[in-house]
Amino acid sequence: MQKNHTVFLLTILMMALTLSNLTAQKGAAADIKPLPDGVSIHQLDNGIQVLLIENPALPMVGVNTVVKVGSAYETFKSSGMSHMLEHLLFNGTTTMTQKELYDATDKIGGYNNANTSDYYTNYMMVTPFEQIEAGMKIQAGMLFDSVLPDEKFEKEKGIVLEEIAKSLARPQEQEERNFTSVIYSGHALSLPTLGTYETIKSMVRDDVNDFYKNYYVPNNMVMSVIGNFKTDEMLKMLQEIYGQVKPGNVELPESPVWGIGFEEPKSNLTKENKIFHKFSKSENTKLQLFFGLPNMSLDFYSMLDKSLEKHKDQLQKKLDKKFPDKVKTIEFYIRSYAIKSCLQATLVLNEETQMTEIKNMFAGELKKLDLKLSKDDVE
Repeated sequence: MQKNHTVFLLTILMMALTLSNLTAQKGAAADIKPLPDGVSIHQLDNGIQVLLIENPALPMVGVNTVVKVGSAYETFKSSGMSHMLEHLLFNGTTTMTQKELYDATDKIGGYNNANTSDYYTNYMMVTPFEQIEAGMKIQAGMLFDSVLPDEKFEKEKGIVLEEIAKSLARPQEQEERNFTSVIYSGHALSLPTLGTYETIKSMVRDDVNDFYKNYYVPNNMVMSVIGNFKTDEMLKMLQEIYGQVKPGNVELPESPVWGIGFEEPKSNLTKENKIFHKFSKSENTKLQLFFGLPNMSLDFYSMLDKSLEKHKDQLQKKLDKKFPDKVKTIEFYIRSYAIKSCLQATLVLNEETQMTEIKNMFAGELKKLDLKLSKDDVE
């Protein structure tokens, strides 16, 4: 993305300075407070980080184990492997077949599920409090002793391919993929978390198994346990069930042209910062413009969003005067991500003519805006 939208960014920085000054008037930051009763943080000897939250009023206990790998750590070769593993880990372990795993969960009244995101894969087990030890044994077996059976591999690929096909039928998914491919060019975040159709179709079981052995080690996991339990008893169970697994050394992919995790995108993308896409499946053409933002707090972005909303009608009237009946609506979105944030402006057009002229005028008028907010608005 282009980084020299000087007027636009200077205005934003002036707004940030105003907010900073108001905050400073309220004095220094509050003192660090101790954790509430029943809340504690631990680390097992093998590196698993643990958050415990006791709540005896609950009849259940929930264990969430987060593996710190998702699509943000993948390459085109491994795209979709985190998501595939989320499916494959329910297909049997060294001590349980898939049927036995499901039957054991049902027997204890458990809820066993998982989901994949860009930076993590999350496994959740919820059971009645008296059955949580059995539930944790099932989850630990999946996390550390899954066998990824060959006979189940092709079936799971088919399920994932169907997921991808269904997602691509949604215009919102197409829009999101177009956005991430532009903003995160040269970074793993440009890839869809589900994987692409071709990467899943050509995926090999042994490559996924290597991925599993590399990332699914205890020192690459964070756990939270919430519900009806005693902390000392829970820590003992965690050590016995999860804490005996040997830690490992996570090897991250390295490439001169590809960023992963929290690295900066490794891209020579020098095209103009304002990009438009036409979505053929939508009723109207969407003109999308992206502007880089400085790394600021979420409060700052909320203030920016509030200020832009105040000016939306003004921008709409100027466009209507110059291009009658061409621009249907204007919407602003603040896209805040770990490695890069931006302002997205979406103009819904009634027709496809004069898009370049509309784009140029809108960007110019946006730069002229005085985005400062009043003290009352900020408070």
